[in-house]
Amino acid sequence: MGKVTMKFRVLSCVLAAALCFGGLIGCSGSSGETSLADTGSVEQSDEAAKAAEEAKRAEEEALAKVEADRKAAEEAAAKLKDVIVTVRAKAGANGRLFGSVTSQEIVDALREQHGVSIEKNRIVQAEPIKSFGSFEVKCKFGYGIDGTVQLLVIEK
Repeated sequence: MGKVTMKFRVLSCVLAAALCFGGLIGCSGSSGETSLADTGSVEQSDEAAKAAEEAKRAEEEALAKVEADRKAAEEAAAKLKDVIVTVRAKAGANGRLFGSVTSQEIVDALREQHGVSIEKNRIVQAEPIKSFGSFEVKCKFGYGIDGTVQLLVIEK
């Protein structure tokens, strides 16, 4: 009787170790088959396999989405390469503007004049544009991809 108990414990430990590493081992004898049926380890391994497959699929989808976002960012940066955007602003004294040209104004002009739509938080201004003239405005698309918009500010 002592040998059977010991054999069962050894088989249970080996079986548990095999399940932890994601594989099943072959067991000879009825004690191994009984332990699988009694503990429900077969069902647990099926659930673990399904969970692992679902996690792998989710990871592949996330990688595909990142790649698609990166490609879209590269395309948007390429569209901005040769674009000149004109913004009209009210004049103040000494050729200065009333206020400054905002990122939203640049985005709106870009959409109206060239059909390119980007978010206003992508526009990066080193300093506020408060005078008439020509400026270069950077656009950051993420993934280390930047674009440059040539901005021309003229009087209304």
